Amino acid sequence: MISFIKGLVSNKADPSYENKAHSIELASLVLLIEIAKADHQFDQGEMERIASLASDCFHLSADESAAVIEQAIGLSRDATSLYEFTSTIHENLNDNEKFDLIKAMWKVAYAD
Repeated sequence: MISFIKGLVSNKADPSYENKAHSIELASLVLLIEIAKADHQFDQGEMERIASLASDCFHLSADESAAVIEQAIGLSRDATSLYEFTSTIHENLNDNEKFDLIKAMWKVAYAD
């Protein structure tokens, strides 16, 4: 048990841990944005839902959410494929976390 806790603390002190978490957040948000854009309209209701999910799921402040969402919008716009985002999700999330992401995607889809 103690080694598990030490591992958590040492991982959080490792800069690559934060980069991985940031990467997972971005990949998840890009997929949520892609769902919002699937009907060729990205409206305010979908944006508000994504911001709410970012705050709730990733424990981000409103300012942090806005910054990460803007970055994710840019990545979504410039992406030629979703592989880099889906592979990040596949490699870093367990089945329950993936299921939660799918539920979030449906929440965005139903936002409009």
